[in-house]
Amino acid sequence: MIDRIKNLIWLLIITFSICGFIQILLTLNPRVTNLEERVAGCEHKVSAIEIKLDTLLAQSTETCKDVKDIYHLIMDRHK
Repeated sequence: MIDRIKNLIWLLIITFSICGFIQILLTLNPRVTNLEERVAGCEHKVSAIEIKLDTLLAQSTETCKDVKDIYHLIMDRHK
C-alpha cells in the first residue's frame, strides 16, 4: 500500500514537472521577443552616446592643440 502511494506521488511529481516545463517553453517566445526589442533600443542609445563621446574627444583634442599653440606663442614672444 505504501509503495503504491509512493509510486502515485512520483507519477504526480513527474507529471507536474513536465507540465511546468512545457508551460515555460510556451511563454518563452514572447519574453525573448520583448528582450530583443529592449536590447535593440539600448544599442541605439549606446551608439548615440558613442557618437557624442567621439565628438567631445575630438573637441578636447582640438582644445589641447589650441592651448599648446597659445603656450608656444606666449613663450616665443617672451624669449
